[in-house]
Amino acid sequence: MDIITTTPKGENENSAAEAKFVNEHGSHYFRTFPRRPKLLKEGDKIYFVENGYVTGYGEIFEIVQLDHYNIENVMCLTTGRLWGQRGYWLIKYDNWTWLERKIPYKGFMGFRYIHRIPYLSVRLRNKTTRLGPVPGGRDNTR
Repeated sequence: MDIITTTPKGENENSAAEAKFVNEHGSHYFRTFPRRPKLLKEGDKIYFVENGYVTGYGEIFEIVQLDHYNIENVMCLTTGRLWGQRGYWLIKYDNWTWLERKIPYKGFMGFRYIHRIPYLSVRLRNKTTRLGPVPGGRDNTR
């Protein structure tokens, strides 16, 4: 089941820098959550709200719980910050896709399942196109 989460306004610049790094170095994106999205599985999508709009999504390729052996996997290579802590869930994703049209949606904390939000479920169906690999980048002018 696809989920949606919010990029906090204070993190938009970092998000753009991280996206540039991923684009240039062939890395991946990640997000951490204190609890596991139980219905989420590899191959599902993670959508993002930025500045009051759903802007795009990535395709999830790994979900793992952090422990003392893999906690270094949550260090941002562009900011040097550690995200999450032992017991948090690490969601890795790639293949960023921009939405053809941004969808108005108020930001929130945590995550939500798309199928539980009829407004978004309907609007997201067949509304995407591949515009570029850089979320938060300057190429998203639509």
